[in-house]
Amino acid sequence: MKRVFAACVAASLALPAQYARAGVYADDLGKCLVASTSDADKALLVKWIFSAIALQKDIAPYTRMPAEVRADINKQTAGLYMHLLTEACRSQTATAFKYEGQAAIASAFQLLGQVASQGIFSDPAVEAGMGELTQYFDADKLSQVLDAGK
Repeated sequence: MKRVFAACVAASLALPAQYARAGVYADDLGKCLVASTSDADKALLVKWIFSAIALQKDIAPYTRMPAEVRADINKQTAGLYMHLLTEACRSQTATAFKYEGQAAIASAFQLLGQVASQGIFSDPAVEAGMGELTQYFDADKLSQVLDAGK
């Protein structure tokens, strides 16, 4: 049960919004999770998501994260999850799980993951870095396609 639950929570942070089917209890839990996390907590979640994504075979060659750093991030994030599920949002967790099962937990954490990830793309350095892509666009070719759609 512990492994299934952990996998459910972890996967929920990466699921596109269309796959989350939140019921009323999952919504309540999601709101509690978001309200109960600080900016520092959200930053920790972003670090945890990155540390996990960095293991993906196509990304791993571009990142270097010592195992002890990843372990520390995992330990801190587990502590945050436990605080949220067993203390800050205890009643919402129990009710959501009772009436909507593990999917409610996944859905609620997916909302938290989305909220936490917003900070990534609103960071000026990230915005500027993503904007660098446009210097390689063929503006004339793109204009032709967009003009044809008018």
